[in-house]
Amino acid sequence: MSVQFKTFKFWDSFLKKDCFSYIELWIAIRTGNWNLRMSALKNMSPAFHAFDRQNYSKLIPMHLKHMYALPAYVMEHFKNGAWVSSIRGIDFASIGFDEAHEMLINRDCKMILSGGLPSNIEKTANILQYQAALIDNFHIQLCANRKRVLHRDMSKSVIQNEFKNVLTYFNVISNTSMFQSSQAAHLYLPFTSNLTPATKGQETDLMSFREIGLGAFNDYVDSQILHKTSNAKPVLRKHKLKTFAKEKISGRKLNMVEKEKRIVTRCYKRTIALSNSTNQPVGNLCQFLETPRAICTAAGLPYKGSKAITYDFFEKRYNVEQGDNYIPPFSVSNPFPSEDGCFIAEGMNIIYLGPFNLKTFGDYAKFVVGRWVKPYFQNYGYREVRILFDQIESQGLSPKDIERGRRDKTDGDEEVYEEIKFYTQLPRNWQKFLKVRSNKHQLISFLSYSFLDIVPSVMSKPGQVFITSGGFNRGILKRIKLCKHDHDSSQNCLDCENVVGMKLLAVENVHTRVIESRPFHHFYHNHEESDTQIWLHVADTDCTNVHVYSIDRDVGIVGLPLDFGDKNVAIQFRLNLIKSQFVSINALRQAILADSDMSCLKNTVRQFDIFKIIQVLFISTGCDCVSYFANIGKTTIFKIFLQYCSFITKGDPASPGHLHDSSDVGLLSFYRLIGCVYFSKNRASLNTFDTPLQLYNSITADNLLEKHFEFLNIVRKASWNGTYEDELLPSNDALKYHWLRACWVSSVWGQALTKKFTYPDIQQFGWKVGSGDSPTVEVLWDSPENVQSIKNHVKYLERGCGCSSALGCNNRRCSCIKDGRVCGPGCKCFQKNLPCKTKEVVASSGDTPDNAGIHLNIQPNIEGNSDLEVQYEEDGSIGALPNDDIHDASEINYEVDEGHDDDNEITNYDDDDDVDDNDVDDDYNFNMIQLYSTLNYKVTRDP
Repeated sequence: MSVQFKTFKFWDSFLKKDCFSYIELWIAIRTGNWNLRMSALKNMSPAFHAFDRQNYSKLIPMHLKHMYALPAYVMEHFKNGAWVSSIRGIDFASIGFDEAHEMLINRDCKMILSGGLPSNIEKTANILQYQAALIDNFHIQLCANRKRVLHRDMSKSVIQNEFKNVLTYFNVISNTSMFQSSQAAHLYLPFTSNLTPATKGQETDLMSFREIGLGAFNDYVDSQILHKTSNAKPVLRKHKLKTFAKEKISGRKLNMVEKEKRIVTRCYKRTIALSNSTNQPVGNLCQFLETPRAICTAAGLPYKGSKAITYDFFEKRYNVEQGDNYIPPFSVSNPFPSEDGCFIAEGMNIIYLGPFNLKTFGDYAKFVVGRWVKPYFQNYGYREVRILFDQIESQGLSPKDIERGRRDKTDGDEEVYEEIKFYTQLPRNWQKFLKVRSNKHQLISFLSYSFLDIVPSVMSKPGQVFITSGGFNRGILKRIKLCKHDHDSSQNCLDCENVVGMKLLAVENVHTRVIESRPFHHFYHNHEESDTQIWLHVADTDCTNVHVYSIDRDVGIVGLPLDFGDKNVAIQFRLNLIKSQFVSINALRQAILADSDMSCLKNTVRQFDIFKIIQVLFISTGCDCVSYFANIGKTTIFKIFLQYCSFITKGDPASPGHLHDSSDVGLLSFYRLIGCVYFSKNRASLNTFDTPLQLYNSITADNLLEKHFEFLNIVRKASWNGTYEDELLPSNDALKYHWLRACWVSSVWGQALTKKFTYPDIQQFGWKVGSGDSPTVEVLWDSPENVQSIKNHVKYLERGCGCSSALGCNNRRCSCIKDGRVCGPGCKCFQKNLPCKTKEVVASSGDTPDNAGIHLNIQPNIEGNSDLEVQYEEDGSIGALPNDDIHDASEINYEVDEGHDDDNEITNYDDDDDVDDNDVDDDYNFNMIQLYSTLNYKVTRDP
């Protein structure tokens, strides 16, 4: 078996070589067998070396060395059992001295804490004789005068427990495939249901770990114990073998945020030092990390926040006494009657409730029907019940995949179900089961088909209808008697079979339980999320009163700007044993319209656009597809929006645009919103202005976009604290991409009443799609230009030139001169105050230190013509010339290359316009510091 099957070979070797070592050590301690103990430690040591157990790898060889170096009489004393102790004085019950000492201390401490009163003195006196006996036992054992008698506890209960343990292990092992001739030849994990196969690296390491460990043990003994090495400080190397165990999170991942904090602090200090040395103000771009930490985690994922506080904010604001005709939006009971009612439940919320000690998935399906269908038909008398699930991938790639990937992070030991049937056993851990996406899909499909079999038995009145959606395969469905068309029941009905993701049942005859249907339900849709699918069903139902169950706050915000006629819609968003909570969408709308802080919008936008503004405000401040702002909750942003509503989204010429507008004008409104939020957060640094409107009006710019940029730049500088960038206002481009993602979600939510639609192209809205066989969606956090500028900036501050000779920076060996930069605080010449040619720069401010100044070193190649003058033009401003006597000029237009190509750093220009009698080709060698703009140079020479 070991020759043919690697799994059997591995466990056979482990049992005989490794497992027996641990058994030997246990027996040695219990019996006081010194030689067996030493043998067990030597056999175990290679395993510690192989699997990088650093402490044991060092301690065991050193311990063995010290023990074998003991005098003979001491060794004889240990061989007689004087290294263990039996508290009760019987053999085969010995323990180490440290363990015995700890047990006695724990016992005495418990007695002291529980006693101490005079009533306990008598009890203490009664145990003195036993303490004396204990001391005598220690004396006998330490002096090694006891007789060696093999003794163990032979009581019936002990024997039964041991036999039970052995039987349990035997059953587990015998139920595996290790003893079957049909097992796989490669190494796999036999104790899981899916027989997890080992990777090539795992198989190689596990099959040879003892040889690796034995070699490492011998090397350690030679180098550290016997000192057979020329290395003064030999290092104990780690092997990092691949096993079936879940990989531990490395210290680097754990300390990623701390590492970034150190980088930011260091760059912050060096920026201040550069500003002081050059006597120039700090530029506008204060970001040192490539992604904006205010909306992006260190792992590159969007921030998550609490959506539940949105309803809490509305409840505190609008659930107040305002007169007899005012209806509070929130209540602890359904505000609408159940007559002519429709109950719509979000199925994804239902399945996250545990199965409550049930055994099979069939029991769970009956439980779901009994909890979420039967009461609404029989007790409350609802006419319709609808349970809706997500239709995953009905729209192809989706930004929601990022959030699903975050939710589906598994530990690696979850069981994967290939198929779920009625009698399939439920998993032990329900939440781990749901983390596997394929398990979730199997469960939804199983429940959907089970509903068709179970639900008819709980319908109690004629005309009651049950609808479920999302749990069926997309495409043509197998017909299960859904119509009354005039054809035989065995024939196909294409009108009935082309229903995508939905099946409908209705009861017409209560007594005979004949399952039939009302006229065919023409309902085709491709909605991926149940959040929007719910409102499609709200519009579809004929019922007047609609009761929606969903704990997801997105659902209420999706429906806020939708027109569903005269229907009454209440969402139950909290359901527990203490209380339930409902929000009436109708009453919430009326409360928002009556809000005095938004009165400025009533004359500028339509009624439903006000609701759309609230929706976009919710989306842009964080949802499943859009990141939250770090350390800023939705409540704070909603309050600031209401405080400066007129400035943010009134739409007048001074502050154009509305939040619901997805054009560039709407982006300006979003800029003002975020500017107000960070203004309020950093008011102490902007104390010269009372309001963000005052700051905005104090700015003079050529156009509205530039005015908004300057507004954000001022607030951004105030938000820069130099510790970590989660408090820093993101760049203008990063905010634009964030706004585009919010517009995408708003567009999708706006299609909630459309049965069939296509998602907008996500690559046009702040996301990018990775290449490969399985493309993934990634967030585009900032523009490539900003990212590259930040990289150059940090490189400039962290790793400047290494010119450390006494001559300093005086030739092209200096990396700063080669890259066209002025030496800064990251350079050796700057730190050691050495001579530096780049310090002859003509300083000029800019966005980054890369264009902190201009330095031109023009060297002629023409002998005798060395008096050269340079006139430069930057951004339309002509620099002064040292000599105004210009007899001849040749214009050279040179556009600086941003790619830092070495070939463009020294360029030979041919002056063919020279009118000198001795006309020759005049080659001028330009050695220039590169700039990120186009410069026009005029070169002249005196005759």
